Amino acid sequence: MQDAGGLWCYAAKGPDGQLASSGTAVGQEMAAVEPHLRPDPSVLKQVVAQRDQSWPHVSTLASITGTAQAVIILVEFTDTPAGFWEEL
Repeated sequence: MQDAGGLWCYAAKGPDGQLASSGTAVGQEMAAVEPHLRPDPSVLKQVVAQRDQSWPHVSTLASITGTAQAVIILVEFTDTPAGFWEEL
């Protein structure tokens, strides 16, 4: 995360469950940094709810009718029998 001065720092969980700058610059000592840190689930639910309210509905973004061109790549492995996705 970037702190207020623009320095990239390791994240720390605040008392409200959100992630904030720990004040420890990336590359410096990591002794007090918790790996794989995530915000609290309640914070994530709130962020998703706010995002859903601000994004336009899918039907206003694009039409799902018509045709499209797609690239299909077929690969054969010597140690795996041929099959379709539903069979795997």
